[in-house]
Amino acid sequence: MMKRHLAIITALVLIIAALPVYVGAADSDFEIKNGVLIRYNGTNGTVNVPITVTAIGDYAFSKSSFVSKVTLPVSVKTIGNFAFNECAGLTSVSLGGGVTEIGAYAFSNCYYLKDINIPDSVRTIGDRAFSNCYSLSGLKLGNGLTDIGARAFSMCLQLTEVNIPAKLASIGIGAFSACFNLKNYTISETNTEFAAFEGVLYSKDGKTLVAYPQAREGAYKLRAGTTAIAGGAFSYAVALTGIAGTQDIEIVRESAFEWCTSLRDIYLPKAQLVHDYAFNNCSSLKTARLGGAGIGQYSFAECPMLNTVIIAEGSKFINDFAFGWCPSLTDLVLPSSIQLIGNNVFSYTPKDTRILCESGTVPYKFFASIGMDCAPLPKASDWALDILKSSDRFAVANLQIGYRENATRYQFALAVANFLEQYYGKKVDALLKERGLALGSFSDTKDIDILMVNALGIVNGTGNGMFSPNALLTREQAATLMYRVMSETLGPDSGEDAPDEESGEGDETEASSGLEYKDAGKISSWALEAVKVMTEEGIMVGDGANFNPQQPCTREMCIIMFSRLWNILA
Repeated sequence: MMKRHLAIITALVLIIAALPVYVGAADSDFEIKNGVLIRYNGTNGTVNVPITVTAIGDYAFSKSSFVSKVTLPVSVKTIGNFAFNECAGLTSVSLGGGVTEIGAYAFSNCYYLKDINIPDSVRTIGDRAFSNCYSLSGLKLGNGLTDIGARAFSMCLQLTEVNIPAKLASIGIGAFSACFNLKNYTISETNTEFAAFEGVLYSKDGKTLVAYPQAREGAYKLRAGTTAIAGGAFSYAVALTGIAGTQDIEIVRESAFEWCTSLRDIYLPKAQLVHDYAFNNCSSLKTARLGGAGIGQYSFAECPMLNTVIIAEGSKFINDFAFGWCPSLTDLVLPSSIQLIGNNVFSYTPKDTRILCESGTVPYKFFASIGMDCAPLPKASDWALDILKSSDRFAVANLQIGYRENATRYQFALAVANFLEQYYGKKVDALLKERGLALGSFSDTKDIDILMVNALGIVNGTGNGMFSPNALLTREQAATLMYRVMSETLGPDSGEDAPDEESGEGDETEASSGLEYKDAGKISSWALEAVKVMTEEGIMVGDGANFNPQQPCTREMCIIMFSRLWNILA
């Protein structure tokens, strides 16, 4: 009998020895008070929170470097602020089916957390709750979720898609900002607050763009009827080169385009308010044309390439540091309506910046107080006034300042890019990509707009590998370039031009090909066909008697030429 018992005991020992050993947290590792887990003091990697716990307190697991796997029981209802913050070794979390609230920064800086399944019981996710979870690639949001806090999932570098559940009603500023691999938003068909159009998140009525996937490259065209950009909507979309369809935008909220480092220009003719940090750190932004918008603090700060800003009548204020650290700012137009200029608005702005505003206004007095001169905004010619009123969309910022001043080759190239973007409804870089065209290079400019318009064959260099961006544009050169723009938009049915036409060199011609200008014989041979077509189409008409081919083309002339071509195309 004894031998039989020994055999049974031996067998049991062998079976137990063969079972896997789990090393988990002991009850003594948990500091619990009134159901709240105050602190986990253990060193075990696998943690099963006791069933007696109803809440995970603030900082309960914060900086617990040993923790790798956590399982919460169904009894846990809330997860406090910073509860698992900086758990550097945490890779897996199982949230119990009873959790209703995840606090701010609850899982922030859990760099190796790979996936998280938010149960249907969760109603709110706090600010930055999962920010800087660099390895998070799997995210399932529960059907009961109603609120996501500001930057809740920012810097989740491996996220590629986010599905918006049925009951979600509020998304905080930049909730998914700096998710550089995020390509697509999808949404439950029964959600009443949001809609996804081609992977971009909008409000249900389509009037507000809520969130844009940062992994997308190139330009984006807003849906028709869009009137607002939500806070952080494009934040850290570093490959966004342009935004089209902005003509109806009235409000740009906080940090909407912050750190869009490839964005080159912005046109907001109906803007009423540009919130704080809206375009902060847009390092490639060159021009900004704004309606009568109030300008929030730091809204254009640290934009090192920004050279031209035009703010229209109606704007009442410019807040602190709005244009701070913009060392390339050369032209600034301020309306008489401004009543408040905050502190350090133009800190580190070059002292030779041209300030255009009316004498006696608040802007005039402000700049006088800091030793900077102001000049009145140059008026357009009488003959051009009526046409210019309806041609603002073609007036790139550099052409709007000083209508009667002569246009440069650089300014005209920008105007071409602007025109084509409006005609095609997409940015020029998208056209180049579609056509498989590569950028060339010039020794005297790296400007991307010049290089793109050159790649389309509309503007050429001036010889010896140079573009001469600051050279003035003559009227016959402008005619030739407009001829190419027409060919681009109407079809390649025009002949080739001589290679030296943009340098201003070439022989005058005796033949006028039927042109009735008195100075037709002074038109260079390479420009004759272009001048003829521009005249026949009514795009360029001279002064009634002469064409003045070698005279500079003024900025107002350029704007009007593009307006007339647009009317022909329409």
